[in-house]
Amino acid sequence: MDIVRKHSKKRDAILGYLRECSDHPSADQVFRGLKPLHPELSLGTVYRNLGILAQDGLISSVGPVNGQERYEARTDPHPHFVCRRCGRLFDLDLPDLIKELYSEIESAMGCVPEGCALTITGLCPDCAKGETEAPDPDAAVQQTPAVKKWLCSVCGHVHIGSAPPVLCPVCKVTSSHFRDAAEAVQEGASPVLFPEDIDEKKLRQRPARKTRKWVCSVCGCVHEGPNPPELCPVCKVPASNFRAAD
Repeated sequence: MDIVRKHSKKRDAILGYLRECSDHPSADQVFRGLKPLHPELSLGTVYRNLGILAQDGLISSVGPVNGQERYEARTDPHPHFVCRRCGRLFDLDLPDLIKELYSEIESAMGCVPEGCALTITGLCPDCAKGETEAPDPDAAVQQTPAVKKWLCSVCGHVHIGSAPPVLCPVCKVTSSHFRDAAEAVQEGASPVLFPEDIDEKKLRQRPARKTRKWVCSVCGCVHEGPNPPELCPVCKVPASNFRAAD
């Protein structure tokens, strides 16, 4: 039985982005590309809708490249080329190669091929021209996202990674509430976990974050914490509708 899905503008935007993109973006690249046009978009929404689009046969996954799953709107069987030096990924338009491969498999083994995921690695034309040059030792570092420490501005949890988490594992607020931990500490924040590159003695000298009471101006709900909640748990209005009670 066919699955009837509710229409989603965000899913349409993700599909449109992939159809206009030829560099086989990752979920993170799709997220960063659409975020300026869709401020409410989350990385979790991108991952979820990429899975739905792939399940519906509207896009295909190329597979992981440098640790990140890559996607494209093209769904016909075709091979790909990945440059081992710069990480560039592009299509190889060789339809006869796939047909000959299918025919060889069917005649030699009696199998009936229905799909193909062929990836060839090597050097792209630009990198092949500079093959005699010594590789740049910093190139791999530049291609690998820097691991940082991210501080949740609501509960003080510290997350270690190349980007803040989609949701804080402690207080469940979204990634928009995370900041660079080192910068936040310089401005007076007090993390729950002490990163190694921050002076713990100075942190211990800082006063503990004050727990306050916040009153929703719409329904009167009272929230206790260092900051108002992202959404009122009763009437669902945003934090801007909360006022400090003390």
